[in-house]
Parts: sequence; C-alpha cells; structure tokens
Amino acid sequence: MMKTKTNSVKIVGYLVLTLIVMVGGIVISYAADAQDPSNSPAPMKDDEQTQVLAAEDMPHASGLRWAGDKLIASSSDNEMCPSLASAPDGTLYAAIQDTTDGYIKIYRSINGGESWSLWFGVRTGVSSHNPSLTYIEDTLNNEKWLYVVYEGTWADDSRNVMLYRKLVAGAGTSGPVTIASGISMPADQHIAPEICADYPAFISGGIYLYVTYAVQAVDYYPVMFSRSLDRGASWSAPVNVTGGIGSNSGWQTQPDIAFGTTSYLLFIAFEKLGWTGSAWANQIWVRKSTDFGANWGDPVQLTTSTDAEYHARVSAAIGNNSVLIAYTRDWNNSGDWDIWYAYSTDAGSSWNTSYQLATLSSVNEDAVELDRSWSGGSFHAAYWQENDIMYRAAPTTAPSSWSAATRINAVSWVSHEKPAVTINSTKPAAQEAGIAWTVLGGASYDVYFDAGYFLESYLLWTK
Repeated sequence: MMKTKTNSVKIVGYLVLTLIVMVGGIVISYAADAQDPSNSPAPMKDDEQTQVLAAEDMPHASGLRWAGDKLIASSSDNEMCPSLASAPDGTLYAAIQDTTDGYIKIYRSINGGESWSLWFGVRTGVSSHNPSLTYIEDTLNNEKWLYVVYEGTWADDSRNVMLYRKLVAGAGTSGPVTIASGISMPADQHIAPEICADYPAFISGGIYLYVTYAVQAVDYYPVMFSRSLDRGASWSAPVNVTGGIGSNSGWQTQPDIAFGTTSYLLFIAFEKLGWTGSAWANQIWVRKSTDFGANWGDPVQLTTSTDAEYHARVSAAIGNNSVLIAYTRDWNNSGDWDIWYAYSTDAGSSWNTSYQLATLSSVNEDAVELDRSWSGGSFHAAYWQENDIMYRAAPTTAPSSWSAATRINAVSWVSHEKPAVTINSTKPAAQEAGIAWTVLGGASYDVYFDAGYFLESYLLWTK
C-alpha cells in the first residue's frame, strides 16, 4: 500500500538553538545567546530558545541497580514521568522530566535496560514537561531517528508543543521543531502531547509522524492533531479532532494516539462529556483515520456509564485488526478508581465495551499505559495500583484473555505518576515487555526500569 502524498504541509521554522558538545575534552558551544541556561532570564517568545546539553555537561547521570529494579535516573533533582521507545536491535530509550532544572532528559541503554547512560537533555522556555518518545527506521531515506515531543512552558504560562528530533544514523540534522506555539493554559495545568509513527507497521513510501494533545478553549479542552510527512522537519497546521460532539466540559483531557492494523489506520482516544441515556457524564471516545491523518471519521462514544471515565490509552496491533483502549473508571463516582477497557477485532468498525482489567475494591488502580508487539504478539498494559506498578498482557488475537496481574517493582514508594511500557523485539515474546516508573526515593523522585527478560524479574513474575 502506498501513501497518498500531499503538498499542503505547513513549514515550521527552527528555533534558536543552544548546543553544547564535548570534542576531545573541550566544550564547544554553538549559540545565538551563549548565556548559562541556569542563570539566564526567561527567554522572550520573540526569540524562542531551546537549550540542548550533551550528557557530559549534565549532572546526575546514573545506571545503578537496586534489588532487581534498574535505576534510570537518580539525583537530588526530581525526575519523573518517563516515556520509553525501542529500536529493532534492542536499544532502549527513556525520556524523563526533571522538574528541578526544567529539562527533558534522554537516556539510552544498549544492553536491554541493565544499565542506562544519559544521552542529552532539552529544554524550551523556562521549563519543559510531559515527554513522549517514538523511534523510526526509514529505509526509503536510509535514516534512523529518535523523536521526543513535549510541552515548553514560558514565564507568562503560555505553552509550545515542541519536537526534538535526534538523528541516530543517516544524513539528517538533529534539532528542535515547533509544532504549535502561543497556547494559553492555566498555570497549574500542562499539555501532555503524545507521538506515534506508522513505523514499524508501514515501512514503504516514507515514514509519517503523528502528534495529539489537548488545549484549553472556552468551556472545554479540544483535542488537537498534527502530522509530519518529512520525518519531523515540518508539521501540518493543528486541527481539532473532537469536533462538536458531546457537551462542553471543563475536564482536561489527555488524549492518546496509535497506528496499526492491516489496513494502516490511525486512532485517537480521548475523554469528553457524552450522553448516558439520562444525563451528561465524562465518557471515552475514539476517532479513526483511514488515510494517514488527512481526514477523520465520525467520533465514536465507547462508554455510557454515569461513572466518570478518563485517561484513555489506545494501542493498535500490527499484523491483525485488533485495537485496544483502556481507561480509568471512578466506580459509582465513589473515589474507587479502576481500570476498564474496550477492544475491536475489526479495525474499529465495531467495539466490545465495558470490560474489567483491574478492579480491586481494596485499592485504587489508575494511569494505565499500553504498547503492543511489533508483529502480532501481545498487548501490554502497565498501571499504577496504590504503591505498586502492575503488569498484564493479552494476545492481540484475543484481547480479552489477560495474564494474571503481576507486581513489577521491588522498591517501595511508587509515585502516582503514569508508568511507561515498551517492548524489546530481540527478546522472547513472553518476556518482551519493559516498564519504567517513578519512585519517591528519599527526598526526591527517581525513575526505575524493569523487564520480563531480566533473570531475577522473570523468576519473580512466574513463580
């Protein structure tokens, strides 16, 4: 299947960039304004500035272990909100948010997550938040890329949706790109953009990238979408994919996006008020594109409960037509949070709804994250359960047949932040999942990783 190309792509200019690298032990600085970022005043939006530091110039790089859990990031800074991505050769990437210095920090592991090294950090404005990673290998252009999308925050609380594209191999150029700018948000709320690519489901005709996020509007939070047809160099003008559905809502949605199925489809899942049959309540919705994001079908309301439902996550299988959407449900609006899900086995033409994934009455479950195998295989779900991170898997051919819930953290004090999940395609299918999460380690927050293929973890998971 060949993609239909279009010329209606908005070119986005590059920001002024500060890049510090180590060459023979000498720090070389390329900058339009070479001030020390830690001492600089808040950048003006007229000369937007993204700072990038090489690992050698950033403190706190660490790869220590603790009782089977692998420490990705630990320091006196607060490091949290991980995102994971993987390459076909088993290289793993982790992006974390450092709320102390405002950087998004990218770590890399070349041994399956046994140890991690800090690769680089990036910050736009006075601080950056909520990273989301994806990785592609574009055989048409002979390039390999790692992408991190995130929110850049300014002193006046306006926001940018930013992309930093890091060349892993090939002839391209690394650098920051603005997807959207000048977004007004309340001071205590942050945009949580999500990125995906049509790789590895689609490997011919060039690789496209897709981003979704929500912004504040009058009385509701519209879900926005933008795509790149040139490996992240430029982005289409953002479009509202929520439309006029449902009733207005002051609830801040955090949408998710996924590409997959044998028909090469794109899905966005989000929360918004919907009709229960007797009243308006917060519901889970999904919208599908059959032409790589150029157009979108009608939104579908998946839930009709009077319970509040939110934090929708979506994953689409590669090699078959299964699609999974998981979300949090406030049972009877009582404060008892559970994880429920819906799934489709016909590429979103019809949906099986209101299935339970994690519904213990004695504890709360929240913040589910999803991924899937690179071909067929399984859906993988990681979620927060009180002071633990739990894991379950289901075959993509049977999305309602889940493995027993397994605790994956050895360390205590798991923070109520979303975990991250990815797969290592070089490992046996039954142990391919890798998960990262946030821990309150003493006086600061740290990020840990564990995987089903680590010997000690595998014995713990299966005994």
